[in-house]
Amino acid sequence: MPKPSRDSDPQGPPSRPSIRLPDAGEQLLAGAGERFFARLLDGVLLVALLMPLVIAAQVSAEDPEAASLNLPIWLLLVPVLLYDPLLLRWRGATVGKMIVGLKVLRVDTGQVPTMDKAMMRTVLLVLFGLPLWALPDPFHLLGLAVVGALVVAITQQPRRQGWHDRAASTVVVNARESRRDN
Repeated sequence: MPKPSRDSDPQGPPSRPSIRLPDAGEQLLAGAGERFFARLLDGVLLVALLMPLVIAAQVSAEDPEAASLNLPIWLLLVPVLLYDPLLLRWRGATVGKMIVGLKVLRVDTGQVPTMDKAMMRTVLLVLFGLPLWALPDPFHLLGLAVVGALVVAITQQPRRQGWHDRAASTVVVNARESRRDN
């Protein structure tokens, strides 16, 4: 099993943590800030893509002022549940990760995740994120605790893996700064 390494320059500060992956060489692990920014970009993109559907549903509703959304929830969940896995399987990165320069790779092969691993990763992320929006006040604040625990897991683990990464045996690397030496 590949172990993270922390190469350091005797002349300067230690470099960022890295991991040696089969077929991918030495890869720099992505930081929590980079990952958060990529996820934020993905969220903005998903909202922008789904907003026309929500607006159309509200405009066509008998009572557009009603508080409930006149749209089956699965119409919103399906694109959210397919966005990450399809892009991770195809490119190893979502649009947000591509913009930031990150890539998700399998620990055992150094390749992009298989569809089942990418789906597992996404489903766990959605389940971890449910308290942020699905629970009534004040219980949705539990979502902040979940996000905080995920950030701690990512920053404190040697491989910088969240629970979803560990379950799927993946790591997130900075593809721009990593070097391939195979």
